[in-house]
Amino acid sequence: MPTYPESQLELIDSRVRLGMARLTKMGTVAWRSSGSLAGDPGMYAASVVFDGSSGTAQPVKCFESVIVDIGDRVGVVRFESEWIIVSNYTLRTLGDASYEAPGANGGTTASATYVDMPGSPSAILNTKYRDDTLLRISMGVSMYSTAVTTIIEIAAYVASTDGSIAYDQRVIKFGINPANEHTDATGWTTSAPLPGGVGYAVTGRWRRVSGTGTMTTDGNDHCYIRVEEVVS
Repeated sequence: MPTYPESQLELIDSRVRLGMARLTKMGTVAWRSSGSLAGDPGMYAASVVFDGSSGTAQPVKCFESVIVDIGDRVGVVRFESEWIIVSNYTLRTLGDASYEAPGANGGTTASATYVDMPGSPSAILNTKYRDDTLLRISMGVSMYSTAVTTIIEIAAYVASTDGSIAYDQRVIKFGINPANEHTDATGWTTSAPLPGGVGYAVTGRWRRVSGTGTMTTDGNDHCYIRVEEVVS
């Protein structure tokens, strides 16, 4: 049985514990921004429904190095007067998508302007998380030409799911010198910063820059596309 002094100390300690402000909380992300906060570099805005609360989302901030999405369980720590997300219980990375398939039989073009490659091969990036990140686009293709010395350009048609972005970006330029001989080409490029919070479809396109040949693919050819969201 505790002594009287011990009881008094325990009473004092319990009152101190009750009076201490909580510095850590758990919660669920209700919303997050895709752009950093103006005047607060390294931070993104978000809102979190804290465990045990009434269910109303509370505004918080999120360290730039922590990637979160709506519905994620997160740990939040109070730094001075601000609650900041410091950890995510869902394993996430920046956006990444790829496409790979054999070439389409009978796919041809002699167009001098970009048109979709046979079958409109596309890598679909479901979500680009940040506004200030870039898209690194890698492509590998093979094909043949019906005439010698045909110069070809391969492009990525980058289109956002909300319709705000749509453009061709050249990835590869190469020549096919032997007629009717399958030729491989690979390359990569990096986009400018593109809006986050939406998805992107990256579709392979081709065009004939010079020469008279018809570019052709068949089942012996291939098309590979990879899209990675990267930090500039």
